[in-house]
Amino acid sequence: MNLTVGNGSAIPLNITGNNNLTGLMNAINGAGAGVTASITTTGGRDYLKIVAAGGATPITLNDTPAGSPVNLISGSNQGSDSSFTLNGTINVTNQATNVFSSVIPGVTFTLLKSSPGPVTVALATDPAQLTSALQTFVSAYNALADQVTQETGTGAGPLGGASTIRDISEDLGQLSGYFASTTSTVRSLSDLGITFDNTGQMSLDPTVVAAFSSTQLADAFKFFGSGNSGFASFASNFTMISDPLSGTILNEENGLDTTDTNIASEISTLQDRATLTHNANAARLEAADALVAQLQAKQNAVNAEVESIDFVNFGAPLTNSSGR
Repeated sequence: MNLTVGNGSAIPLNITGNNNLTGLMNAINGAGAGVTASITTTGGRDYLKIVAAGGATPITLNDTPAGSPVNLISGSNQGSDSSFTLNGTINVTNQATNVFSSVIPGVTFTLLKSSPGPVTVALATDPAQLTSALQTFVSAYNALADQVTQETGTGAGPLGGASTIRDISEDLGQLSGYFASTTSTVRSLSDLGITFDNTGQMSLDPTVVAAFSSTQLADAFKFFGSGNSGFASFASNFTMISDPLSGTILNEENGLDTTDTNIASEISTLQDRATLTHNANAARLEAADALVAQLQAKQNAVNAEVESIDFVNFGAPLTNSSGR
């Protein structure tokens, strides 16, 4: 195949070894032609989409067998940028895509075709999504509570008594006991189907949220609130503990590292001091041994001299009461 972008020369594409839509996409993306190819699916069918980096540009893609070429993409069927207005106030113009995920937070929608008049888009809360999120929360809570339990009480692990464990335990208690001071239909975790057993572990009854009315679903999201209010505000407490740059866990680790370094330095200093003391004592012992040897030699010399005098004076060595 040949690819032509704008007024440039035709670029040959060889997909003999991978003669399918994916192979064609990879060949185009590897051609360095200033365009990006991708595969989109609409109505159960796959389509090749080619977008020029500089905006709308004539793009031609020709199938070139031995006979006459077949024009697959030409100037007559070029795509156009998307433009629309949301709620009469938010203008989105000249976008080289039909898929939008940043216009409405948490919502992704696809433009399928142009419309001369307004199109109504209806959004509905899916209770299954809330139930899934609650189950993830319950699992995470139980895992953290288990780890805290292992570091508390008489059977505490190496972190027993650490301030971080105490802080996490207090935060978990505040989280589990949160009660919203509103007249909403959802004011606590129990209203969402979450209960606790006698070990402090959470469990979720998924049928509770599944049976919520639209009003209850709306109240559930109000209960969670945001990062600065409602149940979700507790997230900041845990962030203060686990933040990889300034959290209390990091600070405690740094403190332990510093203590470990100081202890290692003290051990090294004591070892050096012990080595010096040992060497000094060894030198003293060597000197004492040498002095003892000298004294023994002198004593032997004195004894020999005494015996010599005894022989001269008395013809034999004298003996004392001890046998000498």
